[in-house]
Amino acid sequence: MPFAIRMVRVIEETFMLHHGPGVRWYVMADDDTVLMIDNLVNVLTKYDHTKYYYVGMNSECIVSNFGNSFQMAFGGAVYALSYPLAQAVAKNMDTCIKRYPYLYGSDHILQACIADLGVTITLEKGFHQMSNQTR
Repeated sequence: MPFAIRMVRVIEETFMLHHGPGVRWYVMADDDTVLMIDNLVNVLTKYDHTKYYYVGMNSECIVSNFGNSFQMAFGGAVYALSYPLAQAVAKNMDTCIKRYPYLYGSDHILQACIADLGVTITLEKGFHQMSNQTR
């Protein structure tokens, strides 16, 4: 899945371009996601950015969780990686991508890479998807 690999490499590339003093979190969101920055900052201050944190929320759709992972944050709902976790993920990216060629989607590949580091999702109910589509 070239597109999924391309998307998961965004974590690595962003870390390589933007790291150093003052960086605490790397936040991923889909291109159609609206972020309330003040709320996001307030939520993330609850967590120690110097430790491994994978903050997000799984899907509201049980089928998506069952088909992917109940430990997976969905990018449409936003997820955040603490600086040291993003650093470890970036360092191990090539190995991880080779290990999981069968996973579908960048969120699932990233979750597997994070799980390999012994980290599970920290569920944050404030990170959620809300669809305003009418059907």
